Amino acid sequence: MEAITDPIIETERLRLRTPLMRDAPHIAERIGDWDVVKMLSRVPYPYSLKDAQEWLANCPARTARGEVFNCAIELKSERELIGVIGVHDILEIEGGKIGELGYWLAKPYWGKSLMTEAGRALMRHLFTELGFAGLKSGHFKENSRSGTVLAKLGFRSAGEGLQYCLARKTEIPHVDVVMTRAQWLDFTSQRAA
Repeated sequence: MEAITDPIIETERLRLRTPLMRDAPHIAERIGDWDVVKMLSRVPYPYSLKDAQEWLANCPARTARGEVFNCAIELKSERELIGVIGVHDILEIEGGKIGELGYWLAKPYWGKSLMTEAGRALMRHLFTELGFAGLKSGHFKENSRSGTVLAKLGFRSAGEGLQYCLARKTEIPHVDVVMTRAQWLDFTSQRAA
């Protein structure tokens, strides 16, 4: 599988860039907030500086192998990590790549449409520059904020089920969503009209 490159993506307020080892303290502090981590499926609690360092140390090789494409999110005005957005479990299929969109944002930045802005920029890059054919994502049913972000990005419902939450150590009701390149093109053209 071809490795995915990792350029800087800029929006009006944000810069999406390669996660760096210097981000480890911010990641550990911000994802370690219970209100953040309890809404993520793959992140342990408590989350330590060592956990952040291990995740960051593994990112370059996994990106080079084409398995993930992660971006640190920073406000242009602050120049420090406030969250992460990316795609994991990337597979090459006929017609392009598919993967699972995941993200988190530090609590002080909630409610400002920053994740929607980051998601739109990353999805544009994935579909137009990196040859993605589709994305899947989801959220715990109780996480209406994430549901709103995914709806604003144009994802469509693909059903409900249970998903294990590592931080809570139990299965939680989960909403699954999907988006194809064609659906994304249609959604973005409707938004522009």
